[in-house]
Amino acid sequence: LIRYVGAFSFAAPALLGLHFAFKGNRKKTVYLFVCSFLLAVLAGAYLYNNYRLSGFATGFNRLEDETETLAAFVAMLFKSLFNEFLIIREYRPQNQPDYLLYVTAIIQLVVLAFVTVKVKRHFNFWHELRLNDFSMICIGIGFLYLVAILAMRFVSHFDALDYRLLAPFSFPFLIGLVYAFVSLPDKHKDIIQAKYVLFAFFLLSLFLNLPKKFILQQLQQIV
Repeated sequence: LIRYVGAFSFAAPALLGLHFAFKGNRKKTVYLFVCSFLLAVLAGAYLYNNYRLSGFATGFNRLEDETETLAAFVAMLFKSLFNEFLIIREYRPQNQPDYLLYVTAIIQLVVLAFVTVKVKRHFNFWHELRLNDFSMICIGIGFLYLVAILAMRFVSHFDALDYRLLAPFSFPFLIGLVYAFVSLPDKHKDIIQAKYVLFAFFLLSLFLNLPKKFILQQLQQIV
């Protein structure tokens, strides 16, 4: 958030303010709108100082380089978003064939299908998600960031879209989904089984991505 795309964060408290205004919580609404206004004032003063010293709000002309064509930008975006939702291993064209990627992607699809079937027997997940304030806040902030970073990247040729730039979108988005899921009551055996399966999947992701030497050291300390 300390870079220029952090400007999107001014809208986050404003969005939360609208959320609480809709719920009739006047005190929180006023507090959040005041926070948003103060953040915008501080950022505006910083950008104005840049402009006064260099003639550009961000310190130099960030729009001078040519950006990709629209088709290339859309292709980069879809590839990057696809990788954001491959939990265990990302797709890299230069590493193909990557059999570990294929196996873990199939496992992810099986887990997703299993959890979906189990939950649909007892709950309308999207209805439960909409009722979960924390989840909706996480997802809203994630999409707010995505819109901001895409708008900036479309007009300014800086780093290619990758996990570093898109993780602030995918992380709160996934946190929101998972939190809504684990908040479902454990009244049904199907829900408990689905939670255990999802937990095992995330453990698998952890073990496959952490350095094996580190895992062995931690296990030795436990033993």
